[in-house]
Amino acid sequence: MVGMYLLARSSDKHLERRWHVALTTLVSAACFLLLGPAQGNLVLSVALMSLGAAAALSAVALFWAIPPALLTPSSAAIGIAAISCIGGLAGVVSQAAVGAIKSATGSLYLAFDVIAVTLIAGALLLLVGIRAHHIKDRKH
Repeated sequence: MVGMYLLARSSDKHLERRWHVALTTLVSAACFLLLGPAQGNLVLSVALMSLGAAAALSAVALFWAIPPALLTPSSAAIGIAAISCIGGLAGVVSQAAVGAIKSATGSLYLAFDVIAVTLIAGALLLLVGIRAHHIKDRKH
């Protein structure tokens, strides 16, 4: 909670969303990628999982400041609804994918690697697909 608060405060202070979301997402991905090598070390695994989850949840909270700043007021409702629908679908698909990977390999570590690659792709898509000058961020 403290990290989420500090990241949101930094993002608001600098009026910058893209890099805050991308870097937080990349921290989460790095933690998930390191779970495999940390296998067998309980303390390190729990620390990586905790930091990875905290970073991912912080990225989600930071992300929701982007659509209203990117979209016009008339299209914001439709855009936010579309994002929510895709996110809900991703929640269902990702659970099925993790289960299928675990069943096929007998290990969750490949599933965490897939999640990490997806997070990296999302961060890159955000940085490449949305230019900073397209976001009309305002101080409230």
